[in-house]
Amino acid sequence: MSMKKALTGLTLLTILALFAAQSYSQQGQGPEGRGQRRGGPAGQMEGGPAGGPGQQMGQRDPEQMRQMIQERQIQRVKQALNPTDEQWAKIEPALKKVITLNQQTNMAGFPGQGFGRGQRQGQEGQTEQSAEEQTTLGKARQELRAAINSGNADTIKAKLEAFRKAREEALKQLADAKKELKAQLTTPQQEAELALMGYID
Repeated sequence: MSMKKALTGLTLLTILALFAAQSYSQQGQGPEGRGQRRGGPAGQMEGGPAGGPGQQMGQRDPEQMRQMIQERQIQRVKQALNPTDEQWAKIEPALKKVITLNQQTNMAGFPGQGFGRGQRQGQEGQTEQSAEEQTTLGKARQELRAAINSGNADTIKAKLEAFRKAREEALKQLADAKKELKAQLTTPQQEAELALMGYID
């Protein structure tokens, strides 16, 4: 008799455990359960409001991202140099030139660049090119990517040589731009700050 009671009790415990597991699984699989597990109110990875920071970053155009980075760099330099308005009017254009050439000559790893995805549709449907793609180096980079995609060894060699020449020319322009920027500085402190930040040699 005691054995039967023990078996009955064990069976009931097993049924209750299965029921509890099924209920927990159903809660986790629902829309709210997914959102809470993966992000919750703070993360909002799923089930969160559309247009969150991650989604906005994914939708942002590479050219807009580059401009945002440039503006942040400019503001950081201005804060470090603390120039007068008259001084900044001369420094800012030269600084922008250095930053732009830096971006053009070091595009490795920059989102959307060097992979044939720089073109975008304008408001009226026409194809626009980013500022970087309109440069000699930008065009050489795009042509080299197209050659790689074609798989033709001779074409790849030719476009690689053209790309190297264009990049070498851009590096010379960058060196001249750094000298021009250095000439606009008025104090040793400003020169030291920009040297530490890598904008001048």
